[in-house]
Parts: sequence; C-alpha cells; structure tokens
Amino acid sequence: MTDFDHEGSTMNSAMNSTMNSTQQFASQGRNSFWARTFDQARSDGGWVRVDRLYTRTTAAQISSDIACSHRRDINSHRMRGMRPGERWDSFWGAADNGPSGDHVVWIRLATDE
Repeated sequence: MTDFDHEGSTMNSAMNSTMNSTQQFASQGRNSFWARTFDQARSDGGWVRVDRLYTRTTAAQISSDIACSHRRDINSHRMRGMRPGERWDSFWGAADNGPSGDHVVWIRLATDE
C-alpha cells in the first residue's frame, strides 16, 4: 500500500465515522432545550425550575402557554417536547438568584404517563 492509499483510507474512515454520527444524530431528532426540560420534569415527578431567566411578561406567557397546552393542537405548541394527552401545571415568579426584574418558570406533569 502506498502512503497515499494509506492516507486516503484513513480519511475515508474518518469521513464515514463523521457521516455515521451525523446520520445517527439526525435519526434521533433534535433534542431541544424544551424537550430536555419536559423530559426532566417527567422523570423527576415534581416541580422543576426551568433553567432560564425571563422578563416578567415572557415568564407569564410561557407559563400560560404550558398550562393551557392541553387545549391546543400538539403541532401548534411554541415549545417542543410535550406529548399528546399530557397536561402540565406551571407557575412563574421572581427569580431568587438573578438581577432584579428576572423571573423563572416552574413546571410539573399533571397527568400520569
């Protein structure tokens, strides 16, 4: 085998490895922030603090969207990760650990899986 063949073989192997991991990621789908957050709340079984800080109006809107999500078509949700038939409880409030004016959202799954 020549040096070129050896290098080409290594490059092809690396490219195949990259393509396989990319295809594997694509087949699993995107794992968005909200999908991870809802998964955490499902597994914890209680109230979970959403790990982001929001303005007062954004926190109120997000909390309302989550609490009312069972009334809307699953495809129209602004946040990904909710499943058909799930009902979520949510509330918002001032953040304990942030600058004045920052707010947090808390969620919990209200239906059994």
